[in-house]
Amino acid sequence: MSIFVQIPSYRDRFLVGTIEELIVNAQKPQDLTIAICNQYHEDDDFGNLDAYRGDNRFHIIDVPCSESGGIGPAMYSIQQTYGGEDYSFRIDSHSLLAKHWDTKFVKMIKKLQAMGYPKPVLTAYAPDFDPTSSNPKSDKHPGYCSFQRFDPSSTVITQNSCLAEVMDYATDPVKIRFTSGHLIFSLGSFVEEVAYHPDIYFYGEELSLALRAFTCGYDLFAPNEVYLWHKYRADDPDAPRPWRDDEETYSLREFQSKTYLYSLLGLRGKKYRGKYGLGKARTLADYERYVGLDFKKQMASQHCLDNRPPPDPWNCWSELT
Repeated sequence: MSIFVQIPSYRDRFLVGTIEELIVNAQKPQDLTIAICNQYHEDDDFGNLDAYRGDNRFHIIDVPCSESGGIGPAMYSIQQTYGGEDYSFRIDSHSLLAKHWDTKFVKMIKKLQAMGYPKPVLTAYAPDFDPTSSNPKSDKHPGYCSFQRFDPSSTVITQNSCLAEVMDYATDPVKIRFTSGHLIFSLGSFVEEVAYHPDIYFYGEELSLALRAFTCGYDLFAPNEVYLWHKYRADDPDAPRPWRDDEETYSLREFQSKTYLYSLLGLRGKKYRGKYGLGKARTLADYERYVGLDFKKQMASQHCLDNRPPPDPWNCWSELT
């Protein structure tokens, strides 16, 4: 039961704590491979990873923050170290984990496979944690990646929706439309079949992964139990960010991200062909029907607008303005 853990980190003071959470709370820590892209600044007084460099479970890729290209290059470098592990786990460098998170996630995957989903993905907006609290791991239910609106450039803005009436009583994982970048647990094959495009900066990361995973035959689910907590850093305005450290590179890289996403969606030119394109198990139209969205027309079904679990049973569309 080997697990390939992928952690992109950008000048994050929570990184070492996240690593310790992974190891201490795993039931089988010896079966973990932990790959980290450590984007650092030489003046930072945190994030020293020397304690792990002699551990053969670790792949540590050090990148000066001045050379950061965003999430795509970081994840691309991490995924080059994939060694055929049975499962893959993508998390952020500011996370807490439940006791025996590893065997619990695997058990949930196997349950979904037994239910007839051969390639399940567990993904959600995890509950927040408070690092100043004596009990930072809340008992909140898992979040739900739901549709919020189209942005002016024809793609989707998602949000964390509670859906308490669904999640509080769910005995199995619940079908979901999108992926969350800070929690993706799936088969090891996900690393190769839905590999990160190195042109992705941040824009479109989650939508492109959801679209490509779905068309590659993966089914998306929100876990019905909380095994991970995530620190949302919007309330930390002073935390280092690549777009603050290098505004010029940020603008260029985000333009490349948008161009790539548009090509996946068939907007503004030719469709993307190649390794980082859509899968062959399902089509873009299949995904649109599943989520209840029309990307070209910027329309959504009422089922989608109500943030009910997919697929859409009604196909009743509303034009969004």
